[in-house]
Amino acid sequence: MKKNVTLTAFLLMTLLIAQAQSWNVYTGKVLPNLNIPAFSENSVTLPAPIDTILPNPEQDGDSIYSFISYPKGAKFLWKYDFPAAVPNVTLVTRLKGISDTLDRVMEIDMQNGAFRERIVIKNDNSFELKQSGFKGSFPANVMDWHMIRFTMKNDSAFIYLDEQPDPVAAVKTPTSTTNKYFRLGDNDGNSTTGALIDWIIWDETGCYAPDQGAAIPDSLVQRKAGWKVYTARVLPSENNPAFATSNVSGTYTNTLLDDPDHPENSLLKLIAHPAASKFMWKYNWPADESPAVTMVARVKGVSDTLDRVMEFDFEHFGTRERLYVKTNNTWELKESGTTGTMKKATGWHIYRITKEKNLVNVYLDENPVPLATVIAPTTTTNKWFRFGDGNSGSSLGGFVDWIIWDESGAYAPKRGYFIPDSLIQEVVSGDALLATLTANAGTLSPAFDPDITEYTLKLPAGSSSVTIDATAHHAKATVTGTGEYTSFPTDAEITVTAEDGTTKTYTISISVLSNDATLAALTPGSGILSPEFDPEITEYVLKLPAGSTSVTLEATPNDAKATVTGTGEFSAFPVDAVITVTAEDGTIKEYVVTIMVLSNDASLASLTASEGTLSPEFDPEITSYTLELPSGTTSVTLTATPNDNKASVEGDGEITTLPADVTITVTAEDGTTATYMVHILLTGIRENGAGKFSLYPNPAREQITVTLPSAGKLTLKNTLGQTLIARNCFEPQVTVDLKDIKTGIYFLTFENADFSVTMKVVRSE
Repeated sequence: MKKNVTLTAFLLMTLLIAQAQSWNVYTGKVLPNLNIPAFSENSVTLPAPIDTILPNPEQDGDSIYSFISYPKGAKFLWKYDFPAAVPNVTLVTRLKGISDTLDRVMEIDMQNGAFRERIVIKNDNSFELKQSGFKGSFPANVMDWHMIRFTMKNDSAFIYLDEQPDPVAAVKTPTSTTNKYFRLGDNDGNSTTGALIDWIIWDETGCYAPDQGAAIPDSLVQRKAGWKVYTARVLPSENNPAFATSNVSGTYTNTLLDDPDHPENSLLKLIAHPAASKFMWKYNWPADESPAVTMVARVKGVSDTLDRVMEFDFEHFGTRERLYVKTNNTWELKESGTTGTMKKATGWHIYRITKEKNLVNVYLDENPVPLATVIAPTTTTNKWFRFGDGNSGSSLGGFVDWIIWDESGAYAPKRGYFIPDSLIQEVVSGDALLATLTANAGTLSPAFDPDITEYTLKLPAGSSSVTIDATAHHAKATVTGTGEYTSFPTDAEITVTAEDGTTKTYTISISVLSNDATLAALTPGSGILSPEFDPEITEYVLKLPAGSTSVTLEATPNDAKATVTGTGEFSAFPVDAVITVTAEDGTIKEYVVTIMVLSNDASLASLTASEGTLSPEFDPEITSYTLELPSGTTSVTLTATPNDNKASVEGDGEITTLPADVTITVTAEDGTTATYMVHILLTGIRENGAGKFSLYPNPAREQITVTLPSAGKLTLKNTLGQTLIARNCFEPQVTVDLKDIKTGIYFLTFENADFSVTMKVVRSE
C-alpha cells in the first residue's frame, strides 16, 4: 500500500511538471488572430499595419510573419489574454528587423495582472524598458535573426539575448496593473515599426532563464547565436571550449606572452620553424554543424624573416578553404587559388572568415567590402577549423591576441554579434587622416575637415613667412611637409603616412593678399576724360558731346584679384560716378568721375549798342543787323551776352573805326560756333559834302535818282551786308534801277577819296 501511495504521488508530480513545462506556440504560419491560441487586435489607430505571411528564404517549407506599422501616427498591437493573473511568466521570440529606414523593430508589452513592463527594440541596436526607464544596447545587429527572452517574476523583469545565460537587462518595474495579457506590435504613434517574426512561445507557469523550464521545441530554429572565445590567457588546449593539436611535425613552439602594448593582456606566440615543421590548433564543429559559421581573429606576424604569418583552415559542411597570410604582404586562398595583396601583413590585423555552405567571404580589418568571395571547390568530410601552420614547405610565426567564432550564421562586419568591447580591436592602421591643420597667419579656406584635401591660405598684405602645423589623426601615422614657408605664391604639400603605408596628401595653396586697390584703366564709351587717366588721380571730369543720353564707363583693376563696382551705363546728367576698387585684402580706393553733357548753344541772349538802334530788333535767331549812327560818330560799344554762360563771345566791345562791318562770334561749350553780323552805318554826309548827296524818290518802286557831290563809288547793300549794286559814277546825277530788287530796306553808300556817306533806301511794292 505504501508503494502504491508513493507511485501515485510520483505520477502526480510528473504530471504537474509536464504541465509546468508546456509552451504556447505561434509559428508565423498564419496571422496571429488565426493562431491557436488566438491573438486579438488592440490599440488600433489607422492606417492598418501591413502584415502578411511570407515564405522563409532560409528554410524550405517554412513561413514567417511580416509586420509593418507605417507611417508615423499609426498604431497596432496583437494581444494575447492570459486566463488568469500570471505573476511568473516567460516569453521567447525569434525575430529580426525589416529595414534600417524604420525606427523600431518591435514593442513587447507584458502585463501579468500585478505589474507591467515594456521593451522597445530599436533599429539602432538599442532597447528601452519603458516602465523602469532602463536603456541599453544589444551587442548584435537587430537586422539579423535573434532570440529575445522576456521574463517576469512579480515586479522583476529580465531580458536575455540568444539564450545567453546572463541577462542584458534586469530591472524592477514601478508600474502596477490589473491587466492580464501580453501585446506586441506598435503602440507608440510617433515612430515606425517593422519586424519579421519566425515564432513566439510563452509559458504562463514560471519565470525561466535560458536552460531553465521547458526547452524550446526542437521543431523551432534555436541554434544559439553568440561568440565562443579564445583570448590567449591559456594555451588553446586549456580553453573552454578547447582546441586540440593537429597536423604536427618538426619543430614548433606555443608560448604565452605579456602584451607589450597593452598591460594585463596576453598573447599566444606560435612558431613553426624550419620550413619542414608543421603545427595547428583545431576546433571541432558539432556533429549537427550549422550550414553558416563566422570566425574572427586578431593576429600579427612575428618576423619578416619567416615566410608566413598565419594559416586558417576551414573544413565545414562538406567543403574546404584555407587562407594563407604571408609576410611579403600577400594572401592566398589555397583551395580556390585566389590571391591578393595587403599592407604590412606582419602588423596587427583582424581577419574575418565567413562560410555559408560552400560560399566563403574573407574580410580584413572589419572593412565591410570582402577581401575575397569564392566558392570553396574542395570537398571534405572533416568538421573543424584550424589555425597555425599546416604547410611543411614554409616557415610560420604569428602572435594571436584572440579568436572568436559564432556557429549561428555567416556574418559580415557589423552584422550578427559585434566583437566584444573587452577584446582589443586595434589593427595596423590605414588611417592617413589629419586631426588638425593650422597656420600661424591667415585663414584656411575652406575650414579644416579631415576629408578635404585642398585648401587656400591667404596671408595679410606684406607677409613674408607663415608656419604650417599639422597633427595626424592616428598616433602611429607620420606627417611631413609642415614648417615655415617664405616664398609666395606656393603650394604646401602635407603628406600623412599611415602605419600600414597608406598616404594622403593635403595641399595648401598659399598666397599673400594684395592691397592694390588702383585702376589700370578708366575708359568712357564717349567723351573726353579730364585730366588724362592716371592711377594716382582719383577725380575726373567727363564731358560728353551735346545731345548725349548715355555713356558707359569701364574700369580695369591693376590687380586681377581686386574687384570693381560702380561701372556700367549712366543716363542721367550731370552725375558723379563713384567707382570703388576693393583690393584682395579689403583695401578700398574710390575714383570719382563727374559726367556732364557739353552744351551746343551758340546763340546770344542779347545784343546791344551803346548808341543808335539795331535793326531789326534783336532776336537770337537773326544773325545780321544794321546799326545806324549819326554822321560824325567816332565810336560805339557793342555788348553781346551768350545764352549759355559756358559759351564764349568774341568781336564785341568798343568799335572805333566807323562805318564798319562787325563780326561777333559765339562759341558754345562743345565748340559749336555762330556768327552775328552788325553793319554800322553813319547816316548823313560830312560837312564838306553836306547837301550835295541826295536821292529821290524814297521809298521808290522801280528806280531812284541820286545826286552826287563828285565822282565816286556808289554801293547798294541789303541788311545782311551783301552788296547788290556797285558802280563807279562820274556824272553829278545818276539813276539806279530797283526793278530786280525785292521790297525791303537797303543802304546806299557813296564814297570818294575824302569821305563816305550812307543813306537808307526803301524799296516799295
